[in-house]
Amino acid sequence: MKFSLFQIDKEGLLLSLQDLGREGMRHQGIPCSGAMDPYALRIGNILVGNQHSCASLEITMGGCILRVLKDATIVITGANLTPKLNNKDLPMWKTISIKKGDQIAFLGPKFGLRSYICVYGGFEEESDLNSVSYYDKANLGRKLEIGSKIFAKLNSTNPKKIGLRSNLIPNYHKRVKVRVIQSPHINRFSQETIQFFFSTVFQVSSSDRMGMYLTNELPIIQENNGWVLSEGVTYGTIQILPNGSPIILLADAQTTGGYPTIGTVISVDLWKLAQIQTGGSIEFIPIEINEAQRLFIKMEKKLNALQFEYNNIM
Repeated sequence: MKFSLFQIDKEGLLLSLQDLGREGMRHQGIPCSGAMDPYALRIGNILVGNQHSCASLEITMGGCILRVLKDATIVITGANLTPKLNNKDLPMWKTISIKKGDQIAFLGPKFGLRSYICVYGGFEEESDLNSVSYYDKANLGRKLEIGSKIFAKLNSTNPKKIGLRSNLIPNYHKRVKVRVIQSPHINRFSQETIQFFFSTVFQVSSSDRMGMYLTNELPIIQENNGWVLSEGVTYGTIQILPNGSPIILLADAQTTGGYPTIGTVISVDLWKLAQIQTGGSIEFIPIEINEAQRLFIKMEKKLNALQFEYNNIM
């Protein structure tokens, strides 16, 4: 039976419930959405004993205030947005107990862009197309605003006090390197242009949950300018606009696109895109698909082993 856990006293820039998204719906034109930083969400759920895919509260940039309506065990992962519990610093990446009447505030980023709150037992929310993830452009999921209540599933706390080992906590930098699988459109670019793309540092000029715009002094030049037939795109696809500027598509991006693409950021590096702020910089590193698959399998094994380990802590 669900119970009221939080009431939103201030929603900040963007506050939404996100799980791992609407898988298997892209062929119907429905974006996957889901957590921008799936690594932070999954680790948070592991720490409170949930399944990886449980919904989390995603906080972007901070500025939000939550009033606690019931005792619970939570964990905060992802970016350090200066979380406070009753005006005192809140630890991150470890379970904490909150009490009815407490106030949780996120004042703003020290580093990174998005934080996640996971609660023992998981959040309870009505599902839209097998996901609770909020996607505003299609009115999927519930919009959270001042006065909204957020519900949880278990009316109990977890006595386990555990945290993530320091070597597993990611560092969020202003300059990141992400690995890229080359696109089938790669022959639309000269070897000189490809070399330029993979040796240049691009600046993040703006971003939201749909995409990230990059800038640089020189454009990415196509051998054959123009559009391509619309084809499937995904979180991490790098499109090249007619003016030569790259766009990286993110979690809420459309399902198809007609701009030429130069590559796709591999899944194990997507969290870096989720956490880089406007003004940060990105460098692209080419990688073969077999190596990308090996890194993905390695990450999955690490997360599954971590869940097994933490589920068996007495």
